Amino acid sequence: MAPFIMHKREVFFYSPFSHFSVKQHHHAALLLQFILFEILSALKQIKKDSLEALYTPERILFPYDWSKKIGIFNKIQEHALLLESAFPKLKNSVSLFYKSLAYATEVMVQEKQSILSYLRSLFQLLLPFIESCKENEELLFFLIKNHQLIAEINPQENSKDLLLKMYPRGLKFLSRLLGEHYRKRGYSSIASEIEPLMKELDESYPLTEESIS
Repeated sequence: MAPFIMHKREVFFYSPFSHFSVKQHHHAALLLQFILFEILSALKQIKKDSLEALYTPERILFPYDWSKKIGIFNKIQEHALLLESAFPKLKNSVSLFYKSLAYATEVMVQEKQSILSYLRSLFQLLLPFIESCKENEELLFFLIKNHQLIAEINPQENSKDLLLKMYPRGLKFLSRLLGEHYRKRGYSSIASEIEPLMKELDESYPLTEESIS
């Protein structure tokens, strides 16, 4: 089966962004969140043995086939086309992600464990982008809220590890910081979720000697 080629195009079926709009920093972080969301969605489908939801053939009858369901990896591919515009300083990381994503169709016909390993590699390739968006509260909240799935897909470095690497002053400091950000924006209900979620995150992953060092 031929590799999944990353054709550049200006027609986006799924992504709400364009090459112009995604250059805004908060849109770049949201684009990254969309890609992470799809990767975690793929993990859920693998756990349910719903592998048919992962990839669908390319649309060839546009606009007549626009209503057909689109596979998770198709969505990731489309979002990824915007990464270069969103993260111009991470060209090498963008290139590595493109190259890895190009083999999606080959991976889709393999065993479930191989697909899971591939998903993990995609997530790890996104770590430089996460670091680049570490001041974005929506992305941080996403990492906290989805810590269980992230621990499954990236067992070497769970959400707690990622957050402590980005915020070495600790989770309590980050919890206060996020709470202040959301309250200033008028999202008191989200701010009230942060402390219990952060406590759950902290208790779920006791620090090891390796993570402390």
